[in-house]
Amino acid sequence: MEEIIEIVDENNRLLGVKKEKLQAHLHGNWHRTTQIWVLNQKGEILINKRSEKQFQNPGQWASFFGGHLLFGEDYFQGALRELVEELGLKVERKRLRKGRLQKNPGPNEFVQFFIFILGTKDKPHLSGEEITKCRFVSPKKLLEWVVARPEDFAGGELYIKDQLKQLKLFKK
Repeated sequence: MEEIIEIVDENNRLLGVKKEKLQAHLHGNWHRTTQIWVLNQKGEILINKRSEKQFQNPGQWASFFGGHLLFGEDYFQGALRELVEELGLKVERKRLRKGRLQKNPGPNEFVQFFIFILGTKDKPHLSGEEITKCRFVSPKKLLEWVVARPEDFAGGELYIKDQLKQLKLFKK
């Protein structure tokens, strides 16, 4: 399915321009994405292995869920949609904790971070299309894993270390 996203300028202002996601990446257009860290009650992170069919980082592990905002969506709407698409979780907006907004010049993305704490009644299940596996891992074990095998992870060692640092600050 073709995803139509909204193009923004280098200051994250909406331009009202629609573009197919792949074309936006190929042309270096600025756009918006979400990253949602899903944690359990023990503070472990639900990591996921990306499908081999994914355009970006196929077959690698990721420490977050999320994706591109579709045309007309705000960050919360995009995050809530991604939780449904990737984990089958329909949750209320108030359960998402909004974190920092990061300007990521590599792929020209503005990334809005969120934390979602799984409740006892939340039963995530995989979409199968985008994600092939999930598992909980402590921040300490994740750090040990990424140092030993950075090639296993989307973004590699420095990216995961930065995410863990931000997560630590976010949880305070």
